[in-house]
Amino acid sequence: MRCDYCISDELLKIYKPKGSLLGCIVYVCRSCGLTQSFKKLKKKINRKKRISGGADWGNIRYGKAFRTNKTLNILKRNSQLRNIKNCLDIGSNRGSFINSLLNIKKNINFVGIEPDKNLQVKYPEKKVKIFNEKFENIQINKKFDLIHCSHTLEHLDSPSFFFKRVKNLMHNKTILYLEVPNIKSIISKYCLEEYFIDKHAFHFSENDIRNYLKKYNYKIIKQIHDEENLIFLIKINRNSKNATIRNNFLENKKMIQKYKKTIKTNLEKMKKLKYKFKKLILKKSILFWGAGRIFNVMQEYAGLQKFKEKVYVCDQFLPDYSSYSSGFKIYKPSELSEKKFDYIFITARSFERDIKKNIKLLFRKKNKMIQVFSIFKY
Repeated sequence: MRCDYCISDELLKIYKPKGSLLGCIVYVCRSCGLTQSFKKLKKKINRKKRISGGADWGNIRYGKAFRTNKTLNILKRNSQLRNIKNCLDIGSNRGSFINSLLNIKKNINFVGIEPDKNLQVKYPEKKVKIFNEKFENIQINKKFDLIHCSHTLEHLDSPSFFFKRVKNLMHNKTILYLEVPNIKSIISKYCLEEYFIDKHAFHFSENDIRNYLKKYNYKIIKQIHDEENLIFLIKINRNSKNATIRNNFLENKKMIQKYKKTIKTNLEKMKKLKYKFKKLILKKSILFWGAGRIFNVMQEYAGLQKFKEKVYVCDQFLPDYSSYSSGFKIYKPSELSEKKFDYIFITARSFERDIKKNIKLLFRKKNKMIQVFSIFKY
């Protein structure tokens, strides 16, 4: 095993993700700090949808669509969309980015790379060419004005290969829009679900990405980060010099060690909810809003399985892709607007503010006595 960035074999084995189907182990490179997952089992996993809080989560394929509006707003503010004629989308998924950008600027020609052949997406035939193959296996002899790579780099076999190859697809004015999960999200005191999932081979900090960009002669035009995502607008750097590389080993090591303790503490808190929920569910009408990874962990540790017929679970998006989560039927919020609930528990993190607004619109106008709690603060 070697580090993808610096090729060192000085790797620290630091963490074993819960629920991995591939026996993944997380390592941190002592020489540069890059965090990687290596698979112990060399096998292919079937593409079954897994709404799981563990490392086996995957194949829902709906997360990228949540990022599209923010991506387009960033590009509008920081690039000249009118000059974009050819765009490459690496990891085109369900087509949200391509179709949304086409709605804004109809004369762009797209090439999309999406290895999942099961995703049947409708595109304007003359404007979009899709390759159902991995990026590593594609040969494209063309330069693009915009390259979009959102939540894809962490899945690839080698970021080093990516940065070498993608440069051949860029001219001096090309903008590479790069977005990856932010490993620093694991320092949240509310960590509950497994961050190091089987689908992700690499786990980047801002400094890890900066190290890659320095090594392969890119420059950052703009960076916009939030708690869960790292976003960079990048161009080729023709005037590069030997740059100092920052070693993030100690920082990433401490962060992962703290994460292990936080997960353990929070799972113990979920177990303590078992008695509270049992009393509550027998007397009151309960709704859990958010049917994804957090709900999956919570229902397991809080012992909700025996109450499948007594509680309701809703989610704004998941019902479009799956009817059940952990055996609980998933409703659209609008389907439950006529129901009267005593308690609503928010089992989500990223969209908590939006969920509270929707609860007010759907339920509180009719029943101002509803009590609403975040599952993390109950």
